[in-house]
Amino acid sequence: MARTTTDHTIVVQSALLSGVVRQEEVGTGSIYPGLMLMHDLNGYVAIHNVDTGANSGMVALESQTPDTNTYPTTASTEIPYTDHDTVYYAFAMPGDIMQVRLKSGSTVVKGRTWLGNDGNGQLKAIGTEGMPTTVGTSNPVGVAWESIASCGSGALCRVKF
Repeated sequence: MARTTTDHTIVVQSALLSGVVRQEEVGTGSIYPGLMLMHDLNGYVAIHNVDTGANSGMVALESQTPDTNTYPTTASTEIPYTDHDTVYYAFAMPGDIMQVRLKSGSTVVKGRTWLGNDGNGQLKAIGTEGMPTTVGTSNPVGVAWESIASCGSGALCRVKF
């Protein structure tokens, strides 16, 4: 049987039989699918901007109707939402596997590297094995669910929440 790819979607596997519950709200700024989100003071969906801060598990999903001349030659996970677009997102639940953007230069090992917020909507390594080890880190988002050696800027990584 041919191996399938999940490069075109953020949600790889949902813990729910019915799949993730998609939400939509107006966003602010340029938001790429796979970024961690939060609500800003005006109630808009925005990029999560608290380094190692607590996270609600909001993950930007790919647009259902990408408005671009390059689609479908450009993967929908690489087409950003622009300021005041309707942003689709889901709250990751324990057991969900989603593709989330990693901080540039990150190296992660499947099932061993714990990930936390980097303050720019991406995740960074905060420890390995049982517990996060970075001083002051008490808010792991999930664990890497694939191994990546020194990723490039905004690379997607499978993460188990």
